[in-house]
Amino acid sequence: MAELCSSIGVEGRTFAYMDFDVGGHREQLSRASAFVAATDSRYGWSSKDLQFLGGSELRRVPAMYAVDHDWAHRGPIATSPPLCGCRVVVELFTDAAPLAV
Repeated sequence: MAELCSSIGVEGRTFAYMDFDVGGHREQLSRASAFVAATDSRYGWSSKDLQFLGGSELRRVPAMYAVDHDWAHRGPIATSPPLCGCRVVVELFTDAAPLAV
């Protein structure tokens, strides 16, 4: 699954990028983030945001998810970004292709 994002400009140059979800990793990361936000008071997370959890809390998230009756059936989760880059960045040359922007 790929998601085309809007173009970005840097020093007069225009770029476009596509994010690829290899193996459903972004979906799994999103599911883990939603789990932490929904169960922060139940499991005593230090934050509702997955990015701000400490190392020991991050290691506990998959175990708590696996035994949670409301969430475990929703599919696998991931608590860290993918190891490889999943973004393709392309420079757009507006002088050669003005409709590319």
